[in-house]
Amino acid sequence: MIIACENCATRFTVTDAAIGAKGRKVKCSSCGHVWRYAADGAPIPAEPPATEPAEPPAAAPPPAIATATAARPPRAVPGTTVRLVALGLLAVGLAGAVFFGRNAIVRSWPPAILLYETLGVDVGVVTLAEIPGIGAGLEYRGVTAEVSEDDFNPTLKVRGEVMNTSALPRRVPTLRVRLYDSAGEPLESWTFSLETEWLEPGEAAPFETTRRGPARATVRLELGVAEL
Repeated sequence: MIIACENCATRFTVTDAAIGAKGRKVKCSSCGHVWRYAADGAPIPAEPPATEPAEPPAAAPPPAIATATAARPPRAVPGTTVRLVALGLLAVGLAGAVFFGRNAIVRSWPPAILLYETLGVDVGVVTLAEIPGIGAGLEYRGVTAEVSEDDFNPTLKVRGEVMNTSALPRRVPTLRVRLYDSAGEPLESWTFSLETEWLEPGEAAPFETTRRGPARATVRLELGVAEL
C-alpha cells in the first residue's frame, strides 16, 4: 500500500503486514513527522497523553499553640553579694578613718590639707582669707618698705617674713601688695610667692618683693592674700 505523509505529502510504499489490521505509528523519513495510520488509510486519532494522578493536597500544619512561660528572676550568686557587701563596708571604714583621723593625716602629710579643703572638711586649717594679716596660725613679722632712687627711677622694696604660730603645718598662699594714695584710692598692685610653700609649726620664711617706678602719689601700702 502507499502512505502519504500528513505533513509534507511525501509518499511511501509499505506492505499491509507492516501496518497490521489495527494500524500503527509511522514516521516520515523526509520531515520526521509521526502519526498513526489505520489499515483503511484513515489516520488514527492520537491517544490523549496519559495524565498522572494528581497528588492529594498537603495537609495543613496544625495550628501553633502559644505557650506563655513566666520569666524567672536571675538567681543571685552568693559569692558576688558577699563581695559587694565587703567592699561597701571597706569603703565606709576608709571614709571614717580619713574623716576622724584627719588631724593625724595632716600632721604626717601636710599637702593633705588641700584635699580636705576641696571636700569642705574642717581640719583646723584656716583658708587664709582674713585681712589684715594672713590668717589664723600665720603672721607677718618685721615687714618694712623702702624707696630707693637710681637714675631718677624710684624702686619700692618690701621685705619681711611669714611665720607659722600654730601647732599644725600651714600652707603659705600667694601674697599681694596694693598701693593707695592719700584719698584711699588704689593706685596699683602686684602679686608674689614665697619659695616655701608649707611651714611647720614655729617655722618662718622670709620674703622680698620689689617694684620699679611705683606711683609717686603712693602714701600707703597694704600686704594681703592674692588667692586661697
